[in-house]
Amino acid sequence: FSATLPPQTPPQAALYCTNGAAASVTAVDRGMKLVTGVIPVDGAPRGLAIDPLARRGYVALHREDRIEVLDLASGASMGRIPLSPGDGPTDVALAADRTLVVVNERSRTVAFVDPGAMMVLGRVPVGDAPGALLLDRSGRRAFVANRASATVTVIDVGQRAVFGTLSTDPEPLRVGLSRDGSRLYVVHRGSTDLAAFAVPSLAPQGRGLVGLGATSLRVGPRAEL
Repeated sequence: FSATLPPQTPPQAALYCTNGAAASVTAVDRGMKLVTGVIPVDGAPRGLAIDPLARRGYVALHREDRIEVLDLASGASMGRIPLSPGDGPTDVALAADRTLVVVNERSRTVAFVDPGAMMVLGRVPVGDAPGALLLDRSGRRAFVANRASATVTVIDVGQRAVFGTLSTDPEPLRVGLSRDGSRLYVVHRGSTDLAAFAVPSLAPQGRGLVGLGATSLRVGPRAEL
């Protein structure tokens, strides 16, 4: 038997995965398809956002009500951004203006966070049991799937305001956007159908049978599949 330390993968060539039970973030080298690093964090990490320019990662700590800031080049923590007690952050994304958009499951809110000042700038209410978060390609509009209230909240990130709310089948889990951003797709835990809605009007655009048990959704970047 022999043991070696893997080479450190540059952040631009790595994939990152949060591990809730292990309280860590795993780095995977895309080319070698090997784990090349494990970064310890606290508080049941959930969602993760990457800033490739600053080489930073932002991890939602569900139990700690905080966002942990990671230096991806060194694998070290750079500090934590405090949220409100009882927020329960579950997903996070980086907007076009470099604001962090944070979904808080327990407080049923979306918070807007300045990662430089490490402070919350504002927040808006969403539905019950919010989970999956998606930003459009411009990073100016966010979509939040609210599982318990069977809705998707649409948020204008620049204005920090709710743009609209659409009703879905029971327990929406994941959302996806068409290549041109004109259509929103939703899969549900409580429905066999994938539903489509027009953007920005939010009008229903049809549905298709995918069966029970769908857990994720991704729209192809080249073909509309």
